[in-house]
Amino acid sequence: MQRKEILINGWDFACDVEGWYPPLKASLKDVDLTQAQWKPEGASSHSIAALVNHLLYYKKRFLYRLEHRDWTITIESNDETFRTTTYANAEAWNNAVTELQSVNESIREKLVRLEDANLDSPLPKDPIDEQVLHLILHDAYHTGQIVQIRKLYGSWPSVRDV
Repeated sequence: MQRKEILINGWDFACDVEGWYPPLKASLKDVDLTQAQWKPEGASSHSIAALVNHLLYYKKRFLYRLEHRDWTITIESNDETFRTTTYANAEAWNNAVTELQSVNESIREKLVRLEDANLDSPLPKDPIDEQVLHLILHDAYHTGQIVQIRKLYGSWPSVRDV
């Protein structure tokens, strides 16, 4: 397997292909608005909605960079990416999940079309391949958090048919 194929394979397993752990898509399956906004007690806990917003921020920023578009959203700190307004309704929450899936698919399409030599290109300063690897690991980490929140809430199946 070439480097780009390894990255795409990792992307697939992190985003939507079942492997040794559930992918992000499976962790969000059937999460309703109430579950998305619930969070365990404790100041350092996030809701699933906050985690989705956090993932969307970094993935959309990366996609904009891949498309050579300006990313104009500035934040003071990483903590800001977790802040979320309450979703007004189930449609708004479902739209966020759909947007995350769409961004994942768009990044994958860009990676497939990317020339191998461009994996080393800085975007803007870190190489593309390094950023993709970080996003894959980032997804795996936060997917684990989403699964744990769902277990605490009681909405994660005791047996998954995969």
